[in-house]
Amino acid sequence: MDGQLDSHFVGLLESKLEKTTFVRVDSDVIDNLIRKESKKDVDLTPLQRNILTTVFRSQTPQVDKAQFLVSFEALSDKSQPIVITQNEYMRRMKDMAALQPGMNFYGELPDSYNLVVNTEHPLIAKIRDAASAALETEVKPLADLVESDNAEITKIRESAKDGKLSAEDEQKVKDLEKAVGEARDKQEKTVGDYAAGQPLVKQLIDLALLGNGLLKGEALSTFISRSISML
Repeated sequence: MDGQLDSHFVGLLESKLEKTTFVRVDSDVIDNLIRKESKKDVDLTPLQRNILTTVFRSQTPQVDKAQFLVSFEALSDKSQPIVITQNEYMRRMKDMAALQPGMNFYGELPDSYNLVVNTEHPLIAKIRDAASAALETEVKPLADLVESDNAEITKIRESAKDGKLSAEDEQKVKDLEKAVGEARDKQEKTVGDYAAGQPLVKQLIDLALLGNGLLKGEALSTFISRSISML
């Protein structure tokens, strides 16, 4: 159902069919579209999730009028290592904006995609183990610093009378926020530099983009050249 009026027609159906909703097949991974009684939890520590998020996000190419959010799902080991989905609600709003001038705000927003990483796939497990071995020693102290400084900021703000900080506490918060920002920047750079040297990460992302028709121009040429070099 890809016609101009189909989004309105689907909305009409949903208003008439009680307890019924419709979504596009690429709005989420199949395991979420077809709910199961039990769902396997993602087997990642907070630090591993932090590292892998940056690993994949840093290697996602710039796509015109699009933004990508990295998420993790424990799908079947036979499923694709990376799946790209697009939020159903935002797509409907953009479809409606194309026909209703009063909704231009939604039409101007970039397309939002979810880069869903399948933690059960052997290739993702390989990337996870290699990244953990190479980065955890250096990244963990930075992550701990961010966590402790944020906890201290929260403590200072909660202890403020009537929500107002003293000049001394305000300066402490500014210093802590600066330290948090510097630690995060260093962490992002450390993980990003590592990820840039991992062609497998880039290859899996590009394959997912290619499958969704989002790999074009120079990025497509680079993908072809990398594919040949990896054979």
